[in-house]
Order: sequence, then C-alpha cells, then structure tokens
Amino acid sequence: ITDILEPGSTFKLVPISAVLNENIFTPDNTFDCGIRTVSYRGRILKLPSDHRNFGELTLSGILKKSSNRGTAFVGIRLGERALYDYAWAFGYGQKTGIGLTGEVGGILHTVDKWDGLTITRLPIGYAVGATPLQIHNAMATIANYGILMQPQVIHKITDEESKAVINFRPKARRRVISVDTARKMGEMLTGVVTPEGTARRAALDGFSVSGKTGTTRKLINGAYASDRHAASFTGYFPTRRPRVVISVFVDEPKLDGPGYGGRVAAPVFRNIAGELVKHMGIRPGKNEDRLAATGKDARRKLSK
Repeated sequence: ITDILEPGSTFKLVPISAVLNENIFTPDNTFDCGIRTVSYRGRILKLPSDHRNFGELTLSGILKKSSNRGTAFVGIRLGERALYDYAWAFGYGQKTGIGLTGEVGGILHTVDKWDGLTITRLPIGYAVGATPLQIHNAMATIANYGILMQPQVIHKITDEESKAVINFRPKARRRVISVDTARKMGEMLTGVVTPEGTARRAALDGFSVSGKTGTTRKLINGAYASDRHAASFTGYFPTRRPRVVISVFVDEPKLDGPGYGGRVAAPVFRNIAGELVKHMGIRPGKNEDRLAATGKDARRKLSK
C-alpha cells in the first residue's frame, strides 16, 4: 500500500475491458500486430515493440499473448479521455480506502499532462504508478462482475463467546464495467493460462483460472534498465464462480534472462491457490471442466 510500480501488462485489462464495454470491439475482432507505426491526430506515432512478431491477433489473442502493439492500438482507438476515465474507474490514481496507515494513491496523470507517447504507453501499463493493492483490486473488479469494492481487513469483531459485536459489511465503490463485459473478460483471461498464453504455469488442476502476467523494466536513474525487472501475476479462480483473487509480485527476480511474470510469479500463484483449495474447500464451479482441461494440457506440455 506504500510502494508504487509501473504495473506493466497487468494493466492491459483496463483498455481491453473498456473497448468491450463501449462496444467498440468484440473479442473476435482482428488486428495487425505487426505494424510499427500509426497515424494519430496528424502525427505518426511509433508503437511499442513486442518480444516477437505476432502478425494478426484477435482481441482475445492480444490479451492471451500480451501484445504491446495490439494493446496500444486498442488504447488509441479508445481515446485519451476514455482511457483515463476507465483507468480511474478501475481504481488507479486514488487510494483504495482500505483504512491502513501509509496508503498512497499512486500516479495517474490527467490527460492535459500527457506527452506525445502516453497514448501508446499507458495502455501497456507504463506512464502510470500503482500499488500492488491497486493492481490486485482492478483484477478483483473483473472477478466481482464489474464492481469495484473497497478492500477490508476486518470482517467482524466478536466477544468471548464468539458472538459478533461489530460487523463490517462489504462496501461497493462503483460499477466499472457491465456484468456481460466482466464475464467476457473472465473467459478471455482464461486464455492467458493455457499453453499458448503467457501464464501456463499458473494452471490449476480441476479449475479454470483467469489472470494476467506483468513484466516491467525498472526505471533506474531516469532510464529503463534491461536487467532489472518487476514480475507479477494477478488472477482468480474458479472463473465462473470466483472465490479467490491472488496477486503475486516479485521485485528483481534473480534469473538468467528476463524475470517474466509467467515464469516467476505464475507458479507462486498456482502453489498458493492449490493450498487454498484444500483450506477453503473450494470446488470447481458449474461448467468448469471444459475450461479446466486447457490447464491440464498446459502441464502435459511442460512435463514433456
């Protein structure tokens, strides 16, 4: 709640949710993610690079593969004002209201303070500073069918006989996206946790998992370092009847090569989730088997 980081690709759920919610695109719309530049308001803008050339991808594919170019184009099509409004609606740039001392609101600049590249960088989670709790709460909004909640630490206070003296009811802050959009996003985010996605290591036996990876180059002395990263994965399960949202953040993982969120944080998610299944007695929701099968396929490929 006190330290901030650029969320990176975990932020991509914001612009993609927004274009679905505004009926600008559907999950099946296709995009040329091989283009390097776009014309925007009379200027030629260079799009951020991807770690490989994806070619054409659907909107679902952009999320699954975590295409920077595809997401930047989505942000451009959404527009500056709407991109800012949805980022704010998801809780960025403001305190969550958890009530703990020291919480900060993060950084979300108003549109009048953007530079010429912000419209292509904000959609992929740069040019914004967030606490881990804000990133977690944004994913929880998808899991909660589009409603942003105020996080709480205490559920109730009881007396010596375990009778509730004070109950703290959940507090909804606002509806961010429609129920239909949240469900579509949940389904799309399951693609991330497949052999073709960036978080196959988050797959959980018997359950469908919805989530998003993030890998952010750290800003050191005013420049982005090539060898220092923040890796993350935030997600929830079961997809259709969510019970738990888990977010994992690893600061500067010590690995050979980039510490990708799918490589570092996703396995931690899986391990925690596996223990919570037993501790909380979580069972797969209705119609989970079909979605969960992709997770089993992912592990078969990894074992080979």
